[in-house]
Amino acid sequence: MHGSTALSQRLSPSKYVAAVNRYFDCVAGAVHDHGGEVLKFVGDGLLAIFPFDGRRRLPEDVCEAALSVAREAFQRREEILTKDRMDFGIGLHMGAAVYGNVGTERRLDFISGRNECGTKRR
Repeated sequence: MHGSTALSQRLSPSKYVAAVNRYFDCVAGAVHDHGGEVLKFVGDGLLAIFPFDGRRRLPEDVCEAALSVAREAFQRREEILTKDRMDFGIGLHMGAAVYGNVGTERRLDFISGRNECGTKRR
């Protein structure tokens, strides 16, 4: 979400949370509707995946699903009243990733990143 810090300073806390939730409804709602999984909310952003296995879920199918999510998220934003509409960007990446819980006994968190160690590209 673009401009969320300025938005948080302009709106009351409850109105700011409502605006962020409208944004998540646009993006996370589209992810779920197209078979993706939201792994984590990070401030005003989110991390979602569309896993493929090469048999049942082919890379081209999940890539099309991810592109459909991007188009639909922006369309959902257009349906929000003008004064409440927010700007956001979407980044897409295809490839191996590593993710999981890290931390200590008292505090766990979820991390993710691209996994390029030991892989060969042709």
